[in-house]
Amino acid sequence: MVKKYIKVLFMVLVAASIATVATAAEKKGKKMMDHNGVITAVDTAANTYTMKTKKGQEIICHVTSETPIVFKREMKDLSDLKTGDAVHCLCKVKDGKHVCQGLIILEKK
Repeated sequence: MVKKYIKVLFMVLVAASIATVATAAEKKGKKMMDHNGVITAVDTAANTYTMKTKKGQEIICHVTSETPIVFKREMKDLSDLKTGDAVHCLCKVKDGKHVCQGLIILEKK
């Protein structure tokens, strides 16, 4: 029971931190976008991953050293992403590129 409570609390904190980033970016006039989808490719050399959204759109997202990638309450790296992983991404468009502000790797059911 305590583990479940801690897990829920952690996810709320992650969501709140991502929401804070989104709010700060929107105040600067940059539009934040929210995407759910599946990883189709990962390029660690270019610091990018490609995802296919639930709407069928292919998006290449750029990751920075400051991009939080989270799975089961643990911080992960881009190299931990695998093709087929379901993800929730918050990104903004900068210079025509999608820049990931936060990525949550969803648990497989």
